[in-house]
Amino acid sequence: MELKLNIALGHFFGGVEGIAKSYRTAKETLAIGKSLNPEKNKYLYEDYALQVIFTGLKQHWRGDALAAPYLKLVHADKNGVLQKTLAVYIQHIGDHKSCAEVLFIHRNTLRYRLDKIQQITGTNLQEFQHLLNLYLGQIMFQA
Repeated sequence: MELKLNIALGHFFGGVEGIAKSYRTAKETLAIGKSLNPEKNKYLYEDYALQVIFTGLKQHWRGDALAAPYLKLVHADKNGVLQKTLAVYIQHIGDHKSCAEVLFIHRNTLRYRLDKIQQITGTNLQEFQHLLNLYLGQIMFQA
């Protein structure tokens, strides 16, 4: 019989009241880590900090407002191609050449998809604040 253990390390908070906060961040880190990377068995808060932090906003109007543009994309993108395109675009910090290479598509196809993303979400991917908003919405949606 093989025993498989999963462990998580949360954020450190000082003091007696910090123990409960540290435990909660470890518990959330474990849940998020297992959902995003089920093949792993060790999850560190530092690797999932944004997801853990923004998970708390999911049931709040602020989270709804933050995720709204990204959720428009999710609802319109039935096969997930545009979501993947956006994820790669963000990962490569807007470098069209490397995005197209990673996605195995022509640069014109990439431009078409990015235009479609902007049209659906009502954002401008050339503006940092808009791109950041989509990225944070993506993080919240994944968590």
